[in-house]
Amino acid sequence: MKINKSKINGKIKNITGLIILFIFLTGANILFAGGLSTSDFNYINDLIGGRATGLGGAYTAISDDPSGAYYNPAGIVFAFDNQISLSVNSYKNKYIEISDVIAEKPYTQNIESFYPSFFGVVQTLGKLKVGITIINYHNEILDQDEYFSGFSIDSYPATFNINYNITDNTLLGGITIAGFATDS
Repeated sequence: MKINKSKINGKIKNITGLIILFIFLTGANILFAGGLSTSDFNYINDLIGGRATGLGGAYTAISDDPSGAYYNPAGIVFAFDNQISLSVNSYKNKYIEISDVIAEKPYTQNIESFYPSFFGVVQTLGKLKVGITIINYHNEILDQDEYFSGFSIDSYPATFNINYNITDNTLLGGITIAGFATDS
């Protein structure tokens, strides 16, 4: 049996080229992925939906109910039936008081937060699954009203009035359509 060294060398060159291409693409991904690792909508610390909460957030691979449209939209194609899901997670009231800020009077803040609420529907339409989701991802209200008087700065009478109300909301919503590419 005669071995054709030119064919073997050609295959080795092709494999070497593929390995170099793989290393180049993987290396570029590693170099540029640092800026993409976090975002305002990174769900790693927030549990959206009842089933995902029950699984401790380990839900991306399953995602076959309405909250799956948030974690992995293609996963709703595996939903067995039509579903409606509603969940509310938490409310937080935070009161901060810092003593002796201005003229030996305290500075206070009252912050109310509501994290996340979820409503979702999965409906079968022919061979497709359609999901509609609405998430109140972040809702925070900061209400502050402070009045400082009866003191002086460089022998001049002074008063400070701090009055603001800040509301910060993030509402996410969307439509997901998923279907199998083939019957197999």
